[in-house]
Amino acid sequence: MDYVDFYGDPQTSHKEFFYSEPLYSRSARHDWLISPHRHKGIHQLFLVLKGGGEVVLDGKTLTVSAPCVVSVPEGLIHGFRWREGSEGTVFSVASPIVNELWLPAAGTDFLNEGKVIAVPPGDEKDVAEVASRLETEDTNWHSYRVEMIQVLLKQLFISLARIKQSLPEQSGRPSKPEQKFTQFRQLIQQHGASRHNVAWYAQQIGVTAAHLNQICLTATNANALALIHQYLLTEAKRYLVFADMSIATISDRLGFNEPSHFSRFFRKHEKLSPKGFREQSRSHDREGKA
Repeated sequence: MDYVDFYGDPQTSHKEFFYSEPLYSRSARHDWLISPHRHKGIHQLFLVLKGGGEVVLDGKTLTVSAPCVVSVPEGLIHGFRWREGSEGTVFSVASPIVNELWLPAAGTDFLNEGKVIAVPPGDEKDVAEVASRLETEDTNWHSYRVEMIQVLLKQLFISLARIKQSLPEQSGRPSKPEQKFTQFRQLIQQHGASRHNVAWYAQQIGVTAAHLNQICLTATNANALALIHQYLLTEAKRYLVFADMSIATISDRLGFNEPSHFSRFFRKHEKLSPKGFREQSRSHDREGKA
């Protein structure tokens, strides 16, 4: 099965790390039937506030009833048969951002399994308000837009984590692999700019490098080195867009021996040089404020 960036728009390029659209805008256009497909690089959240239908997640058909959130990680085959007139919002978020902002202690299954999370009546208003603010930030291009979107996503994830853990089957102590994965993610946050070697992280949490890779693959469908690289790329982008630092200074800050090594690393993953990425981001920012 081919990957698509957005259903009905094969291989369309979207450089933004976050995108939102009303549920009906794409679904109504396709007679409320979305055939099975999958995405590269994005984790989708479908907030359903009215109506519902059925979702197919990796071959399993589940009922969707408002209010709920359907979580679809990167690469997972999914399709929908919506009831006509269903309402809500679809959030498409770059997978590294979801991996960074999600709370591993609440269960790493959120990162690699499709889920339908029912929103209890007492939580519906709060979840809907956060979603509304995310839509506003996405479309209005205010100052500090990126930072605010990340804050609101974190707030949404905390709400979903609380809802998940309130369910009887979700309560209890995280498994050993989940605990190890949480330790690994915390170590990346603390040492990612100076430690790029998987073996060092494995030693810190008391497992082999091969075992750490397996833990990461189970949790996120990415190996340990890929997660370290995701952290470095996220930090690099933040510095390039928001910090008045030279490329050489950013390279040094992120633990690269030479600026040329950093540039090769960045270009390999982003298909742009650090300088090109910075110029493109600032150009988009100027267009958004025009």
